[in-house]
Amino acid sequence: MELIFIYNAKSGAINSLFDFSHKLLSPSTYSCSLCSITYGSFGAKKQWQNFLNELNVKTTFLYKNQLQKINYKPYQVPCVLLKTNQENIQEIISAEELNSFSTLSELTDELKKKLSSFL
Repeated sequence: MELIFIYNAKSGAINSLFDFSHKLLSPSTYSCSLCSITYGSFGAKKQWQNFLNELNVKTTFLYKNQLQKINYKPYQVPCVLLKTNQENIQEIISAEELNSFSTLSELTDELKKKLSSFL
């Protein structure tokens, strides 16, 4: 089993610098709620890292320009996918749901709830 987190951002050093600046200067207009909830100004939030470590589930993080790495095209990004085997990938948290969360606890609670039926 694998959780796949897809950010509404592009990979690369220049894009990272742009995203960092955007989050710092105008966080309310930043378009990736997954990034906003799980990352602070200088990296992943400690609570987020601890949560992922305690899950004991493989995690993969992709940017929207890396979707060719998986055999699945989400309707919208950001989102969270669950891969239960090589051929079964499903969206377990949509962009709409992610956009409705205002705290990291809301995200982690929802992930626990959704994963409980698979573990």
